[in-house]
Amino acid sequence: MGDAKFNPELIDRVRRLEYRQFMFVRKGGPLELDSLLRLDCVQSVAEAQLEPSGYSLSADLCAVLRSQLAFYQTGLAADEFAGWAALLHD
Repeated sequence: MGDAKFNPELIDRVRRLEYRQFMFVRKGGPLELDSLLRLDCVQSVAEAQLEPSGYSLSADLCAVLRSQLAFYQTGLAADEFAGWAALLHD
């Protein structure tokens, strides 16, 4: 499995949005390895402490992340999140 720290079956399930507290982030740009974003560990930071990297998420990925975060934290946006998950199950 090389550098993999997670079971490939878990990664596939996260990619299909079966776990609302995790998001799969593919390597590229500043990420040297495929990663899991843990929404149950999100913390606020002061914007002044951040440096622009020149990288950003695609519009679709931002929409998925917003709906997933809203659903995880509040239970709202369940229909929108379910719609994204349905697209990934096909």
